[in-house]
Amino acid sequence: ADLVPGGPPPDVDPMVTEALQLARDHSQLSTSMLQRRLRIGYPRAARVMDELEERGIVGAPEGGGGSRPVLLDGDEDRDSDSESAPAAPVAGVGREGEV
Repeated sequence: ADLVPGGPPPDVDPMVTEALQLARDHSQLSTSMLQRRLRIGYPRAARVMDELEERGIVGAPEGGGGSRPVLLDGDEDRDSDSESAPAAPVAGVGREGEV
């Protein structure tokens, strides 16, 4: 397979890059949000969400809904052009009530 310099690996859905931008802008993501914002169907949105979870970008679904917490630290990630997985979140540190 031909690789484009600076492009995503050939086995990564290009929508993952778009979803990563959404993750940078929101504290929660859901499969239905990916469907609406990226204008894709459920199967593809679910695969993208699985990829985001594998990379450590979103956590497991919370409660009974399909909403997932975004694990990125927005300030640090905005400075990075890398698509590598972020560092693991620190236990006890959350978005709300940070000091």
